[in-house]
Amino acid sequence: MSVLAGGSPWIVTGAPVGVFVPVLPPFYTTVWYGGMPYYHAKDTYYAWKHRPEHQYQVVDSPAGMESGATTSAPQSAKLFIHPKNGQSSAQRSTDQYGVLLKDG
Repeated sequence: MSVLAGGSPWIVTGAPVGVFVPVLPPFYTTVWYGGMPYYHAKDTYYAWKHRPEHQYQVVDSPAGMESGATTSAPQSAKLFIHPKNGQSSAQRSTDQYGVLLKDG
């Protein structure tokens, strides 16, 4: 085994595109582009894949990201909340009605 200049026998490389990871590195930044959040850490971009993996996937940097990306979430008049535990359509309807009454 050869030892690198810093005294470490390890070589650190970026994650290959297409790989799925269950959690993001602790030092990531959320970058919004085209209304979608991307997560950037150490020259690597990640995107959340809800189905079927429920994990983050390493992706290529989207074309045009350099000129049109922002760290601010897009403005929206509506708040979208997805059920966590697979609630029935009746429960979702009841929840939505309750939110509408509160926002009145």
